[in-house]
Amino acid sequence: MYISQLSCNPHPLAVDYILRPENRHKLYWPALCRNPHDRIVDLLLLPTNRHKLHWYSLCMNTNDRIVDFVLQPENQDKHEWIALCLNSNDRIVDFVLQPEKKGNLKWGPLCENTHDRIVDLLLQSENQPKLDWSVLCGNPHDRVVDLLLQPEHRNKVVWGGWCENPNDRIVDLLLRRVNQDKLHWGGLCENPNPRIVSFLLQEHNRQHINWAYLSTNPSIFASVEMEEGQPMPACL
Repeated sequence: MYISQLSCNPHPLAVDYILRPENRHKLYWPALCRNPHDRIVDLLLLPTNRHKLHWYSLCMNTNDRIVDFVLQPENQDKHEWIALCLNSNDRIVDFVLQPEKKGNLKWGPLCENTHDRIVDLLLQSENQPKLDWSVLCGNPHDRVVDLLLQPEHRNKVVWGGWCENPNDRIVDLLLRRVNQDKLHWGGLCENPNPRIVSFLLQEHNRQHINWAYLSTNPSIFASVEMEEGQPMPACL
């Protein structure tokens, strides 16, 4: 696995690994700043690390302490609106949906956001021309999946986005043998659905694994523990 990508993985085993003293110099701060695990947030908020912070990634981070920090008035000139529109934290959603900030909304990133209020916005009929279907196809919210699976929208399906979608109804489609020539393996490697991870770890599929992408996937650790009884993948 790649510790640069592993830096954003919130699984406790990943966090244990990246915080080992011998790995501290390998940390990739743009990825680390996305990580919502409390132990990572402790590290991010140390005054001695403030110069290493990556604001785009911080604006994506859903941890409440990071949100407190991001929303401080003195930090609002550092906001990255693409990243804020990806963030599903309740308070960030309240912030981006303020009427006076409507002009800052970025519809592509919003299409990835699973928050109920954002989904309400996406599914309003007047907003559907603004949707980025390549991004929307990765959104696992059940109401978004209802939209994706409507027959009249099948021609808008982007398989790269679908392969990242952990919703069980989408996974059912991905794992049908008839669809496997359409799979995008990089997207699958990021998909946290346990059935996708089990599929990836089948012997005949391991040649397709992109280890950089798989390193971001928190479900890989549970799968490896179940299969091998080891606390970390052997490649670490």
